[in-house]
Amino acid sequence: MWRDLALGLLVTAAFFGLLEAGARLVAPDPGPSPGKRQIFFINDNDRDRDFVVERDPDLGYRLKRTGAADTFVDSNNRAYARRKPENTFRIICLGGSTTYGTGVENSDWSYPALLEDIFRTALEGCGRRVEVINAGMMGYHSWHSRIRAQTELDALSPDLYLVMDGVNDIASLSGVESVADLERERGLLTNLIGTGPAKPGPLARLAGLLSRSALYRLAREQVARLRGKKDYADLLRAFGYRDNLAALIRGRQDKGIATVVVNYPWSVRENLDAAANLRRYPPAWDVSPETVDLYRFGRRGIAGANRQVAKATGVPLIDPQPLLDAMIERDGYYSLYADPVHFTKRGNLLLAREIYQRLVGLPPLAAFVASCRLPDLYAIDSQPLFHFLATWGDRYRGQDCQHGPAAGKIAALENVAPGREPVEGLTPLAPVDTGAGPGRIRLDLARPLEGAGEELLLYPRLCGLDDKVTIWALGDDGSRREVFSLQKTYPDGLWMPFCSRYGLSAAAAAGATHLEVELGGHTQLYAADGNVLFREKRQER
Repeated sequence: MWRDLALGLLVTAAFFGLLEAGARLVAPDPGPSPGKRQIFFINDNDRDRDFVVERDPDLGYRLKRTGAADTFVDSNNRAYARRKPENTFRIICLGGSTTYGTGVENSDWSYPALLEDIFRTALEGCGRRVEVINAGMMGYHSWHSRIRAQTELDALSPDLYLVMDGVNDIASLSGVESVADLERERGLLTNLIGTGPAKPGPLARLAGLLSRSALYRLAREQVARLRGKKDYADLLRAFGYRDNLAALIRGRQDKGIATVVVNYPWSVRENLDAAANLRRYPPAWDVSPETVDLYRFGRRGIAGANRQVAKATGVPLIDPQPLLDAMIERDGYYSLYADPVHFTKRGNLLLAREIYQRLVGLPPLAAFVASCRLPDLYAIDSQPLFHFLATWGDRYRGQDCQHGPAAGKIAALENVAPGREPVEGLTPLAPVDTGAGPGRIRLDLARPLEGAGEELLLYPRLCGLDDKVTIWALGDDGSRREVFSLQKTYPDGLWMPFCSRYGLSAAAAAGATHLEVELGGHTQLYAADGNVLFREKRQER
């Protein structure tokens, strides 16, 4: 019996040995990646709109260092003393471009800058200060955060780190094919911070052993080819997001520094397939189905890793995802996201508010502010800056809405409804169902238009390339002629400023007593007292 068993094992081993030899001919070990490392430099950035970057031997690139030797200038271009002042609680925010503030035109509107502004308002007159240093950088991921904390940022004596990573870890997976390659390169990166590679668990050790087999690699490639998609879960594990987050937290705990994990709120819906998500996204974003699938995995994979690491290390987890999901359903994407990844100023404010509400109840910050009487969040929201940003999605004021008397009355609306609230005395009108075609507004003019150089004013707002406003002059014989048209030619994905004024030439519509306005896509047109066309305001003499 034992002899038969041994013979069977020998034959089986010989069989798989022959298969392995054949697989090595078909799929040889690729060896280390030539040239630059895939993990570390996959998100190279050469420049940014506001700050110049420079090469860094450890981080790949970084913001060019500015300021005096005793000063740290953060990503918001705010300067902080390297030696923490007395009566100061110092927070450092780690992450990529969503922390840095890409998506807004002013660095003061990143979420770390707004969080510091909220604390400054809440602690006014208390004799205590909370500093919020923005250490986010475009393209940075969990490796950057782990390395920067240990080699650079701990020296600033932070009391707490806020970590919102994962987006660029996920984005990096689109440019990587080999799990084995990533596993090799992780060892190179851990050497940068003076530590050996983290000891793998049993499953990781088994995966490492199997990855040495050409037969195993070939089988995985065939399975992936049959599935038609990359195995993102394996790639993310090999990339090291979960290990980096855990190592960052435990390294800070050893130094008595608190850490709070912030779950990045994705714009994509995990429970919808790529096609359904694309139908919800603004057309101007121009996102591919493959990217949507990657983001869907990111929402699930990063949130799951965050929960596991937070539970294992005992640190708080702040999850703004439910709030942003609800706000998208209520207000749409445009007021919260500047593109599929980055936030608008309103999105950043909602993120900062959510974090503030959680932080003030968590040790050690709760102990630091215990002697202060903090105002409620409604009182903070009433401050001009926060009120302006909180209502930005509906009330971004580009200029004063100055106009004269109305030129005509709205006679009928088709597939058009007014918004809930007037803004500066104007009510937004927009299509009810964009899938049913354009909205239409029928106008009866107070008197026939004349062609003496007069212009009538209108206040449209457009965002995507499908947004369009067209005005037709209607003849008594049923004829229609186009007298005005406005449509974006560049897909910037941003709403036009509120109160952007445009003129309709009276000469183009001379003789008309009825007009029809078509609103395509998500176009808004602002009305006052049942009017959408106005005459110029006469200057007082």
